[in-house]
Amino acid sequence: MEKTKTLFRRSTRARLADLRGSLHRLTGLVSGAGVNIGRLETLSWDDSDGYSPSMGGADTSNSQGRIRRATVADAAEILAIYAPIVESSAVSFELEPPGIEEFADRMTTVMQDNPWLVMEHEGLIIGYAYATVFRSRAAYSHTRESSVYVHPGHHRKGVGRELMLALLEELSGRGAHRVVAGATLPNRGSAALHESLGFRYVGTFHEVGRKFDRWHDVGFWELSFDDR
Repeated sequence: MEKTKTLFRRSTRARLADLRGSLHRLTGLVSGAGVNIGRLETLSWDDSDGYSPSMGGADTSNSQGRIRRATVADAAEILAIYAPIVESSAVSFELEPPGIEEFADRMTTVMQDNPWLVMEHEGLIIGYAYATVFRSRAAYSHTRESSVYVHPGHHRKGVGRELMLALLEELSGRGAHRVVAGATLPNRGSAALHESLGFRYVGTFHEVGRKFDRWHDVGFWELSFDDR
């Protein structure tokens, strides 16, 4: 679709301080195991390891901020965005936020084979997006499921859209065939975002999640790179 082609071309400080302290201890453990944390902290788009040449070999920047690859060193800031979402909404079906060590482990697992991106604004992470394998069976290996989260202070500013554009470009460069996205309903913002990027609504699973003493439906959208 020509529209899709064009698109592809173009809480708190206390919580964060606590998480950073935990991450510092975790970093010490990882360093003791022989991992070069300094290398992780300086990784950027112009590194070649696992890099998709479709991104043009440089960080991507816009009026909202700079998009780059995430590293384990970002775990505390990312979790500071995610934890309040878990605690206060049904956007995530987790009932309790993960601890920093668990979250850092999740990031490490995802980043072994899939992209995890962050957007920075004035030195702080204001949103992130990543992809995972849709299902574990081998035949699903060419399909990814995308996720995107934005700090509440930066909603409706195009942050999620820019992150998704970069994520999809990266997935396309890695040879993905299809991307699936799910959202707890109702979620007009998520629906509008994904459909503006070329995703097609494919259906709803009714009452598949229970949180805050009520049932929740989940809608699904899909994007085929063959349509680009």
